[in-house]
Amino acid sequence: MSEKQDALAVAQPIRITESQPNKLTRLAVFTPTNMTEAMGLAKLLAQSDFVPKDFKGKPGNCFLAMQMGAELGVPPLQALQNIAIINGRPSIWGDLALAVVQANPDYEDHKEFFTGTPFEDNFTAVFQIKRKGSGWHQTQFSVGDAKTAKLWQKRGSNGQDTPWITNPKRMLQMRSRGFGLRDKFADALKGMKLAEEIMDIPPDTRVEGGTLDVKNEMATLSASSEPNRGHGNEGMVQAPALSQPPGMDQTQNKTDDTICADCQELNGKHKPECFYAAPADPKAKCGECNAQGGHLPKCSKHAAWKASLAKQPQGAAQPAQDSEKVPASTELTKKQIDRLWTIAGSKSISNEDVHVYVKETHGGKTSVKELTKEEYDDVCAWMEAQ
Repeated sequence: MSEKQDALAVAQPIRITESQPNKLTRLAVFTPTNMTEAMGLAKLLAQSDFVPKDFKGKPGNCFLAMQMGAELGVPPLQALQNIAIINGRPSIWGDLALAVVQANPDYEDHKEFFTGTPFEDNFTAVFQIKRKGSGWHQTQFSVGDAKTAKLWQKRGSNGQDTPWITNPKRMLQMRSRGFGLRDKFADALKGMKLAEEIMDIPPDTRVEGGTLDVKNEMATLSASSEPNRGHGNEGMVQAPALSQPPGMDQTQNKTDDTICADCQELNGKHKPECFYAAPADPKAKCGECNAQGGHLPKCSKHAAWKASLAKQPQGAAQPAQDSEKVPASTELTKKQIDRLWTIAGSKSISNEDVHVYVKETHGGKTSVKELTKEEYDDVCAWMEAQ
């Protein structure tokens, strides 16, 4: 069947006349019954002006959207108008989600309203829904929740206004509605999320690339120290000889360089003044000034050594030869505190959340400046894991 014939094959709706008096004649919704009809309808719609730009000229996208609509019980045209592709994720607009749930035989009733002072932190969109056989279920989303999620007064990547600026009340309502509908009618929505939620998820900018040479990677494997579940280790004891350009040894593994976050030295090395440098041997003697466990003021290493003393924990040993002793301190340096807040910013962790963690985890301390080195490392590790 040609493309023209396919398009014509789906353009024959069935006319149904209601039997009741004084009722208007209506056309039944056409639903494709096979692949040929579905593809013909998709091609016809893709060439029309009745579909959004994401589907115009793309019969394949139209076909898939129609299929998703069929799984939700939505007619083809309604599916194309209410299914959106945002950041590569299919989603449905909030009004269609509510319509799908209301058409479900288990739907009984729902309510939507606002509480609190308009546009203050306690201003809350409330959604209540009742499914047959269960009680009322309530979800809510407030201005405070939107601020926590960094959505309130949010702007686009180019500084343009978003619905959180032009229509924040509606966005609060859609968030609350989406949570409630998915909580009680996940079966009806088939796991689909609301477009109003998906549009707030940043696009995935990761770039996939690179190739894997399986043959060469297998050559680097060695025998396992544990039994291989009955398959033996034959062929794994010695790397096979492979054809390779001169000077290249494919059995050598090169590890990536690591860099210190404080002194920027590579591969486990640290400068003497680095926060992570190993403590000096208190019994070692300097080859220049002959001082034991430190350096005299006349020594060229004295300034760097004094700077490192300020970072040592309370009670660290001090040499008797230095007349300008520096008292030991548990305070963090400005560079360390700046690094801590840099990590918090990269992980979208608020200052309040950091202080709450510090207070609850480290003996009620109210400031990161009170942390010891070990506690500082713990807070950084916690944020990195978020």
